[in-house]
Amino acid sequence: MKYLLIKKLLIMKKMFFLISFFSFLLSCKNDVEITPLNLIDLPEKHDVFRIDEEGTFLNAFVLDSFLIINTHKNDDKIHIYNKKNLQLIAKFGTEGLAPFELPDIVPLTNASITQKSNSILFNDRKVRQFKTINLNKFLSEGNVANCITSSQLDRNEMILLSGTLTILDDHKFVKLNRSENQGKGMFMIYDTLKKEAKYIEYVPKIKGVEDRYKYLLYYGSLNANSSKNSIVFGSIYFDYILFYDIKGILQKSYYFSKLKMPDLSSQFSGPVNESTRYTLNTYASSEYCFFYRACQSTIEDGYYNLQKPTQLLVFSWDGLLVNAFNLPICSNQFRFCYDDEFGYLYLFEHSSEENDPHIIVHKYKLKDYLQIN
Repeated sequence: MKYLLIKKLLIMKKMFFLISFFSFLLSCKNDVEITPLNLIDLPEKHDVFRIDEEGTFLNAFVLDSFLIINTHKNDDKIHIYNKKNLQLIAKFGTEGLAPFELPDIVPLTNASITQKSNSILFNDRKVRQFKTINLNKFLSEGNVANCITSSQLDRNEMILLSGTLTILDDHKFVKLNRSENQGKGMFMIYDTLKKEAKYIEYVPKIKGVEDRYKYLLYYGSLNANSSKNSIVFGSIYFDYILFYDIKGILQKSYYFSKLKMPDLSSQFSGPVNESTRYTLNTYASSEYCFFYRACQSTIEDGYYNLQKPTQLLVFSWDGLLVNAFNLPICSNQFRFCYDDEFGYLYLFEHSSEENDPHIIVHKYKLKDYLQIN
């Protein structure tokens, strides 16, 4: 009797996995058109710089004549460099609750799309405020307390505090969902005037997957350019990049391999650690959107195979694939930025020397390789 019960349970388990598998095949377009990638190597390196940044940093972006790094540190959270020679100009930003302090800041956008008058816009999650830093005023006066203005979030806007957040206009934002919103959509468009969140449906639609898995399963990199009427999303676990208009209507889809459902973990609510990761980061300039693709799984403790080449895909904001590059280095930080003015790509590589922490900046001239016919 016990043997028959065990046998019955095993048969039911096999049926469950078969039903889940066929549900995936039936519920997503597995016959998608595959976009071939004609990968080329980056041009010869233009320059290499060393900057004495310790540990990891959150973001790097180009604003006017500056390259700006936003760090994890308790003090000097913002480092400003001359983008031509990477000479340090200034550091500021300390931990604390004063109006001019920056306890937990994340840029509202990775590039200069929404930057005005050399101001940097941040989401300060610890004090629940949006903060604007007037960079010109700070560099001319040197008094950071006079250069930061804040706007308090109300209770309904707390939804904007965590995750990647990008400005669409004065009252609309696009952001990845928080874990408590799993099951509602891949990302949201939030209107602070109407206090409404529009959730963008999952791609692909997979039946039979518990909501608790969807937060990580559909996680990815998100960016937007309201002047180009474009929102773009690259998935970590599905090999695609999707272009939407700023109302959240899908405009273009790029698939680079057949859709494959990653195995889901029985120990936590997400794909297993050995799952292949695709898009790990994005960077938006005023002209282009860049995607960092690993196309590999982790090998140990969340780290990737540093000897395996990665890729950089470049799109125009209307969804045209402009070029695709093999990257010569693979940093676990996946940090890079691009300067539209002179056409330079900056790749950041963390030093592996324990007694000499620093960052190596690799500079490439990409302008001639990003011509749109």
